[in-house]
Amino acid sequence: MNHALLGKWPWRLQTEKGALWNRLIKSKYGRSEGGWWTKDSSVYRASAVWKGILSSKSEVIKGIGIIIGKGDNMCFWEDIWVGDSTLKRDFPNIFRLSTNQSIHVADCFSTTGCQIVWNPMCRRNLLDWEIDEYAALQRRIIGCKIDQDKEDSLHWRIDKSGSFTGDSSLSLYQPYLDRISVSF
Repeated sequence: MNHALLGKWPWRLQTEKGALWNRLIKSKYGRSEGGWWTKDSSVYRASAVWKGILSSKSEVIKGIGIIIGKGDNMCFWEDIWVGDSTLKRDFPNIFRLSTNQSIHVADCFSTTGCQIVWNPMCRRNLLDWEIDEYAALQRRIIGCKIDQDKEDSLHWRIDKSGSFTGDSSLSLYQPYLDRISVSF
């Protein structure tokens, strides 16, 4: 299936950062926050080929797992770095109160000895009904391990090897394939 093959390019965009083609693409279309993707706002001026590749991005994201290192390339609210969905989606009220909605993971914690203290800053004090959501956010991130000696990296959750393959990406598109009925 074409989408499974196109999905390899968003994966390579993340994992082959030093490659000349990668630097050219990001130079032409710009980088998103954290530098993992090209800017979505540049899609209107993209070539037909690049638009096709970006059309598979939303499916590819479902298969990508994030391994936090320093946390300086991961968006605290918009990347799936802890759990199975974004913190923006699961904690919308706290996200709206955030002083910086594009903040990186590295900017939301401090270390005291061996202990990590998380502090996603809010614009104002929380109201009573927001405290439970904030506490749930803290419970979700409290066990996350940060390794400040390593870079943030990605792995392909769908394949045991951790690397993207066209065959493994087909499972992302299986719900669509099941709906298609072809008879001769």
